[in-house]
Amino acid sequence: MRVIHILFQKDKTIKFTFKEQKEFEQIDGFIEAKERELEVVNEKINNSGSDFVQLQQLIVEQDNIKKELELLMERWTYLNELDEQIRSLKNQN
Repeated sequence: MRVIHILFQKDKTIKFTFKEQKEFEQIDGFIEAKERELEVVNEKINNSGSDFVQLQQLIVEQDNIKKELELLMERWTYLNELDEQIRSLKNQN
């Protein structure tokens, strides 16, 4: 007779690391600051007139800010999904 061993994995507790918790608490402020920075650059672009060199620099800066904002938003999504999972597990227990 063959004996079958079934291994049960304990439910891993999902939680924020210290760094993630701190980031979760601060990320909304980081996003707001980056959005304000983008608004300022957009305003400078609109007011740059015929200064082509300044306009090029501002467009590069605008692109960089948009990329940073996109990364922040991706991180915000991850942290909020993790928070939802943590809350869901707490509610089940």
